This record gives sequence, structure tokens and C-alpha cells, in this order.
Amino acid sequence: MIRVEQLNLFFGERPLLQDVSFEIGRGQTLAIIGEPGGGKTSLARSLMGLIQGRRLAAQEKPLPSSHFCWSGDAWLGEMNVLRSSRAQLQAMRGRSAGLIVQALSDALNPHLTVLQHVQEMLRAHGLSERDAREECAIGNIPDRLLPRYPTALSGGEIQRVLTVLALANSPEFLIMDEPTAALDSFNREIAIRSFQNGSEQRCQMLITHDIELARRLATHVGVLRKGRLTEIGPSEDVLDRPRSIYTQQLLKLRRNAGNPMPLPVSSSGGNPALEVRSGNGLVMDRLSHSIENRGLLSKISAFVPAGSCLAILGGSGSGKTTLARLLSGYEKVQEGYVYWQNGTEREKSVIALIPQHPHRAMASHFSVSDVLKEALMLSRGDQAEANRLLDRVGLPTDTDFLNRKTRELSGGEAQRLVIARALATRPQCLVADEPTSALDMQARSHVLEILRGVMRNRKMALVLFTHDQAAARSLADKVCHLEQGTLICSEAPVTNVAS
Repeated sequence: MIRVEQLNLFFGERPLLQDVSFEIGRGQTLAIIGEPGGGKTSLARSLMGLIQGRRLAAQEKPLPSSHFCWSGDAWLGEMNVLRSSRAQLQAMRGRSAGLIVQALSDALNPHLTVLQHVQEMLRAHGLSERDAREECAIGNIPDRLLPRYPTALSGGEIQRVLTVLALANSPEFLIMDEPTAALDSFNREIAIRSFQNGSEQRCQMLITHDIELARRLATHVGVLRKGRLTEIGPSEDVLDRPRSIYTQQLLKLRRNAGNPMPLPVSSSGGNPALEVRSGNGLVMDRLSHSIENRGLLSKISAFVPAGSCLAILGGSGSGKTTLARLLSGYEKVQEGYVYWQNGTEREKSVIALIPQHPHRAMASHFSVSDVLKEALMLSRGDQAEANRLLDRVGLPTDTDFLNRKTRELSGGEAQRLVIARALATRPQCLVADEPTSALDMQARSHVLEILRGVMRNRKMALVLFTHDQAAARSLADKVCHLEQGTLICSEAPVTNVAS
């Protein structure tokens, strides 16, 4: 059983969790849903013993500092993880508990290949007789990925590796933090089946903004807002008959997002010809790219007019993130051209990237203020501009938040901060790589409105890479699928789908 009793967690004087209590029995899955920054990931890390801090004495209040402190208890089976030594916690994580984090290559050893990661995990659990290649195949990790290092993997590929590693020893306790956020629909179904397989023998906690995933996996649902459990109960009660107004709003946003039909793809196939037009726009001209002598992208050509959106969908590992990095200058173009067409002239464009993994894209020792100051140097903006940007993306502008280090931000807060940073450079084009993957429905709706607004009002070109078909349908003037290195495109006029 997982049991949490009156858990309070603070960073300095700032509360992260407040009087949280619940139990998860064997064969049960508790889904925790709620707003970004509400404490979901802090709860998961506390249960795995990954937050080191000081226990508060009775009646003691937290003091201003840059350290964690806590009160209460959290049990995994017979172990109180908040009162155990590092050696005990490490043994517990290796023996009986598994954690799936949100598609971060930082959770993998950069010096080990995919195959070596799985082999090492099997050895650590005394399972050397099992074939690491077979374990990878079960998790839909193809042979071509086995010799790769983490830096050469896409977000979805990293997510699959982390899932295989977490399930390798059939853990008694499984903590999942947004385990499908980076996956395409095919790999998402494989992951869901793996979480269901053997779940009757496990205690599982699922952190997710995906209400449908919670419906499919969870026996119970808890709603966490501002560090407090505002509602908890059997999943059908919470999701079908919610008591709190906040839960009702969350579910209403999910229903309004709808379940769109698959986006259209042209039946002719092949690679679309470069569209030659007058006026401003982003030009991709016969882009090709290879990784480890394997062709990943082949003669990609497209034109994205100012004030319009091109959405690019594709499976995990299809090359979406590589193409995003090529467009924004983070990868060197091997063959072809990327440029901004201004009337009939070619200019070097100011292109800003909204990365898929925002924490990895910001210095962990930087404060929120530092991140924006660095970006505003390019546009000669000031603190007032920084505050306007934070307000625009729905983040606080008070001194406490401005001084917060990026490593202390939730996934949703970090996602919105990198959007503000991108807008600070006043770009002609935004390249957004899965900008909604870390967000709940309310924050997702807000981010889509931000992107729609800057695209239309500032006449900015937007290239959106996403698995989120509703987001693509809401924003895109044209939708393309990246398949086997080529773009297959169709016109997809905006249908004003609620977002």
C-alpha cells in the first residue's frame, strides 16, 4: 500500500503541498490531475524519496531559505520514505519501486546506449537471464535505436526507454509522471497496455493532465490545486459527478476540446512542391538531414506565409524535433536552405524556438527574471516588457516568482516561461515543438490563444509540431504529416474548434 498522511512540503516559506492525505491499495491506480504548478510532480518526487530536506518539528514554521522542509509521513509498503536514509531509498527504488518521469533525457546516462541502459537495469535486478533486446521490442523500441545515446533520441523515444526501464523488475509500486505526454497515438496505446498489464499486483499513482488517460487507467482520481487535494474518490464519481467547481471547470474544458476526426492527408502522397509566392514568409527549400548515416529528412520544401500556421504531425522518431531545430538554427543545415522571404528579397529571419522540454532549455541556476533579461537584451526590452510578457502567458509578476529558479518551476510554468522568452526576441517566425504537452486543459487553452494572437496580430509565421490534433485543427492553415522523411500536406482551413 502507498499511504500519505498530512504531508506538507515547503521550499523556503513557499508551500508546495498542504495537508495531503490518501491511500492506494494493491490493484489500485490513483490519478492526480490539476493545474501546472499545483504540486503534482513534487508529490511524485516526495514519494520516491527524491526531495532532500529538513523535517519540521511540531509547531515549527518554515523559514526563508533555498531549501526544502516538510512534515507528515509517506509510506511505500513498510518504508516511511520521508524518514529513510539515502541508502535505504536507493535500495527501495532499485528493488520495489519504479518511476517514469516526463520524457527527460537527463534521467538517462548520457554515456550509455539504449541497449546498455536496459542491460544494466536487468543486471541490477538480478535478471541477467532475460534478453534486453526482447524487453526493448515489447516496449516498441526498434533495433535501430539500440546503439543510440540519449542525445540522439526524440522525446517519444526517450519516453519509451524510461517506461521499459521502470517496468523491467515488475515493481510493487509504480509512480508515473505524464508517462504518455511525448508519445504518438500508436506508442501511447502500447504504453497504456504495459501499465495495465500486471496492475492488479501493483500500487500505481498516475500524474496526468490527460483526462481520458485517467479514465482508462485509474480506479481513483484526486484533484490537486495549489498544493491541496480539493477532491478525491472513485474515478467515476470524480470524473462523472465532480463536486468541486474547479474539477467541473477542468472537465468542461476537456469536453469543449472535443475529439476531432483525424486530420486530412492528401491522397497523392509524395513531397509537396515549394510554393513560390510573393509576400513575407518562412521558406524551407529542399531540406535534407541525416543522423548516423541514416537519412532522416529528405528534400523538405514548404512556404509558411506571415500570419499563418503550418502544423506538422508525425510519429515518435519521425524527425519532428530535428526539423524544428533545423528551422530555428539549433542544428546545422546539411543540405538545402531555410530563409525568410520579404517580398522578392531573401533575408535571414529571426526565428524563435519554443522547445519540447523547457527545463532542459534553460539554465537551472537562472531565475525567471534572468531568463527574460537575457532574451530582452536582443530586443532592448526592459522590466516592464518582461512583466507584460509574463502576464500575457499567465504567469505571476511578483518578486517571489521573478526570483524563483527555473529548476523550481513546474512543467507547465516552465513551458509558459519559454514561450515568453521566445516572444521577447520579437521574432518573425515561431517554431513550437509540442508546446502543449506539459499543460492541463486550462493552461493548454491559454497557450493556444497566445499563439493564435501573436500569429494573427503580429503577422508572425507559426510552425507547430504536435501530437495534439485538436491543437493543430484549431491553429493551422495547412497540416502536414512527416512520414519516412517527407512531408505529406493538405490544406486544412481553421475550423474554430474550441481549445
